[in-house]
Amino acid sequence: MTVWAAEEPQETYSSQFVIAHNSPKIALGRTFNPDPTEDGYCVSFVQQNGFSGLHGNANEWIKYIDPHTMIPQEGYAVVMSYGDIGHLGIFHNGELWHQNFEGRWIVSHGPLDKSRVIGYIPSSVYSRN
Repeated sequence: MTVWAAEEPQETYSSQFVIAHNSPKIALGRTFNPDPTEDGYCVSFVQQNGFSGLHGNANEWIKYIDPHTMIPQEGYAVVMSYGDIGHLGIFHNGELWHQNFEGRWIVSHGPLDKSRVIGYIPSSVYSRN
């Protein structure tokens, strides 16, 4: 396509619409909080994001898993097999968000390694907020 200097450029999109892809909302209208928790561990991070009524080390959260849930959804807690006491995270915006995976008080996020997933805890069933 030839463009001459005298031609006006044409917009190929509408600048009046903005699409937010990183909305901080999670299931049931709660707000996702990506801030590190005071103690810096994965359990408290998951508790501050909708699971404050659940307790114990990460490996003890196996008792809360819904055995019928095979695919995570927004706001679900994820129980994983890392280390001696396991690891927890929150499924948010299609990624796993967790604390203390890369170091204490460090919140990180990325793809969910399904080979490490033990199970999921639906926020609609077990949330206590």
